[in-house]
Amino acid sequence: MRHSGPTIIWSSSTQLQSGINALEISLLIATIAFTALWLARQIQRAVQGQTLDVPKYLLLAAAIPMHWVVLLTPMPNKTIAIVAILTIYHNLQYHRLVWFHNKKYTSSTDCRERYGAAELISRRLLYYIAFGILFGLWYQLPRQFVGRATDPTTLPVAAQLLSAFFWGYAFIHYYLDSKIWRVRRDPSVGKALQMD
Repeated sequence: MRHSGPTIIWSSSTQLQSGINALEISLLIATIAFTALWLARQIQRAVQGQTLDVPKYLLLAAAIPMHWVVLLTPMPNKTIAIVAILTIYHNLQYHRLVWFHNKKYTSSTDCRERYGAAELISRRLLYYIAFGILFGLWYQLPRQFVGRATDPTTLPVAAQLLSAFFWGYAFIHYYLDSKIWRVRRDPSVGKALQMD
């Protein structure tokens, strides 16, 4: 009796791949159909004289096709490429939001005493960018040397703790965002961002 294990595995992976391809095509068609409906609605709004949010439309026009290009293009180290390429929009939006929000730290004469380093960082765009680069180096460089192993459990405990410390910055960012940017619950945030 012949062993058919490899044939079954090959058949299963082929079926899985064809299922993923079918799902991919279905989602692409749905995205195109939804985009056509959305464009028709925006044209209708323009004809009716309603206001259009052009900056948001430009961001969507850049981001959505880029997602499809990245997802459909074969490339080495795809996970790293996906993260780098697809988070750039969020990062630019976030820095613009933070910069806009932080302008309140430079609006009065007593800001230096009240806000300390935040006033200095927010004083000029060049300072903001320079501090951002310094923070990026301080945050990213150690992570390149700590915790790099196929199996992290083989690292010494001290290296695991140090790696967890640096990863904590990334994870606490989401928690802090949920507390800071509560526009609906905290009217002062909406007022500072001029969202009236």
